[in-house]
Amino acid sequence: MVTAAWAANRVAAKFRAWRFLDRQSARYWSRSTDTYKASADYYARRMRMFASVLATLPAARDALDVGCGDGECTFMIAQHARHVVGLDIGGALVSAATHEASRRGVINVTFVGG
Repeated sequence: MVTAAWAANRVAAKFRAWRFLDRQSARYWSRSTDTYKASADYYARRMRMFASVLATLPAARDALDVGCGDGECTFMIAQHARHVVGLDIGGALVSAATHEASRRGVINVTFVGG
């Protein structure tokens, strides 16, 4: 027989496991700004494809880029939206994206995460 206490304990155990994995993932991505990168050719193809998809969409008022990484796609979305929020678990990646936005003078993006 399943009791409320048993169910609550199972939920709490799953939550603790999820929080552990979340912390592990955050720790990895906070230390890694370049380890996820593939070849330059891969990214050039990916960005061309992404640009072609964006060109087919109507302009957006607001947009959300989940898993924005270093913000390259976020900057492309920003050309088609009033404001974009880039969200990533990697604190170093978010810092790099924020710095790049400042360097480029892109003012309609906000990067959040870490």
